Amino acid sequence: MIIEIENMTEKWLEVHILFPQHQASSRTIKTVLLGVVKHCVHELRRKELIKTYHYFFERRVDEKPGVEVLFRVEAGENVSLDEIKDLITQRIEEFRDLIDDYIVSESYEGEAEGYGKDGWLLAKKFFEIGSDIALAMYSEDLEKGEKFIPDKLIHCFLNQLAIDEERFYARRLVERCATMLRAGSVTQEVAERARKKLEEAIREMEGRPLRLL
Repeated sequence: MIIEIENMTEKWLEVHILFPQHQASSRTIKTVLLGVVKHCVHELRRKELIKTYHYFFERRVDEKPGVEVLFRVEAGENVSLDEIKDLITQRIEEFRDLIDDYIVSESYEGEAEGYGKDGWLLAKKFFEIGSDIALAMYSEDLEKGEKFIPDKLIHCFLNQLAIDEERFYARRLVERCATMLRAGSVTQEVAERARKKLEEAIREMEGRPLRLL
């Protein structure tokens, strides 16, 4: 869909890559991420067809059991969304036996309204570099050091914001449990889920040497 906000024009293609619950193994998803998303991004950049991209894991858009990879691409200036769609869908078809289905949409409008015009320009780049980093972590052909881990990178970002990490993670745990339970407040069920998750983490980590960041 083509959206214009204060002289900022955006054209997005959104691809929902759907995995059934029984097939959504980490190995299968990794194969599709590297074989489809990483490959397509490389080709789209090489051909100078896109401004930015990102992907997220989401509940399936069709509400069936399972998970989806939500792959979004913003087209470059004077680039047809059809050209981008053809490149991506042709690649997905090569991995068709690993997924349940896929849905292509041009309805995504970007999120400048929520983030603000300048904030959205930064957020898009943040989502892009996050996707690049995640794909690099999945890849075995890239040289990575011991500090190239999510824990370290997230710690560095929170440090730049001078955030109390203990309080941050505690609050995010409670909020995430509320989100998973679709609760609008901290109910007893939310509190019990958060305590259970924390206790499970403590049990898993007890007695193990920790890598201090």
